Amino acid sequence: MEGVAEKTVFTVGYTVVILVSLVGNTLLISTVKRNNRLHTITYRLIINLAAADILVTFCNMPGRLARHITGRYHWFDGIPGIIVCKAASFISDSTVSCSILTLTAIAFERFCLVTFPLRKIVTIKIAKFMVVAIWLASFLSVSPLLYAMSVREINGVIYCYEDWSPLFHQETAAKVYTCMNISAEFPKEDLASGLLGSSSATQHLQSTRVCTWHSTRIFGRDFETYCCHVGTPVLGVAVNNVRKQTVVGRAENN
Repeated sequence: MEGVAEKTVFTVGYTVVILVSLVGNTLLISTVKRNNRLHTITYRLIINLAAADILVTFCNMPGRLARHITGRYHWFDGIPGIIVCKAASFISDSTVSCSILTLTAIAFERFCLVTFPLRKIVTIKIAKFMVVAIWLASFLSVSPLLYAMSVREINGVIYCYEDWSPLFHQETAAKVYTCMNISAEFPKEDLASGLLGSSSATQHLQSTRVCTWHSTRIFGRDFETYCCHVGTPVLGVAVNNVRKQTVVGRAENN
């Protein structure tokens, strides 16, 4: 009964989160579009964030909810399965990256507005360029998945699987790609939080060196990070724990 209760609570909660995300972000985009007074630089970036969050909700959350309810993961074989596997993984990871980059752009725009109130550093033209650059950078950062993702049968079950062979060594390439994503995403999140709060940023700069292990999950992969903080986090070591012929990490994100 406890397992059923936990599954029910998770299902209801996850469904509510999906609905709130879709309805809330859609209403936000609609409101900004209809109100000319909200056609500002900040709201342009917020709309971009809302659009990315809608895609994250569509691409990431329903599949995980279905797998949690059924307790099984199945893909389909053949060329259609490979195409959908590559596309789903690419869109799923790129939208997450886009959300982080957009938050960083919003933080930068707010920082410029507060720090240089008499100068127009971020203009409408620059904001449009930032939005385009954000999406291009997001697509570029996860483009290796268009090569790596494929379908594979394991114990009679077909999975959408990350396979870097034959061009690259499977485990080495997976770790390199994961570490590159960590190195790219962690500094952006810290930069955004630092720019959005000057007092918080000052506390970071005055902090002592602290090194800790963190178990976390990025882009559907489980790994541990060894972080050293001297003002801002510096990634020391990233060790992937689920790369030896396993599909758990990628399966949960497709």
